[in-house]
Amino acid sequence: MVGPAARNTGQQRSTGELVTVAGLTVEQGDIADKTRLVVVPGERAEEVVEIATTIIARERAIADEARAGAPLAHAMHDACLAGEK
Repeated sequence: MVGPAARNTGQQRSTGELVTVAGLTVEQGDIADKTRLVVVPGERAEEVVEIATTIIARERAIADEARAGAPLAHAMHDACLAGEK
């Protein structure tokens, strides 16, 4: 594990190679940003994007209802029902 104190003290030794961290292999094509890493195999990226898009839509619906004055529990219940198939 690399803590925040290690920032900018490492040296890049290679690019595009497999890396194993805490028993989890990370490879080129997995998804990350500057601050966090979520290992998503490239072949499942589209599925993850679809799921995340659904979650974001539900959270926005909850926020919109709550801003309109609905009790949070009511807004969450409605969003949950809207997501049922």
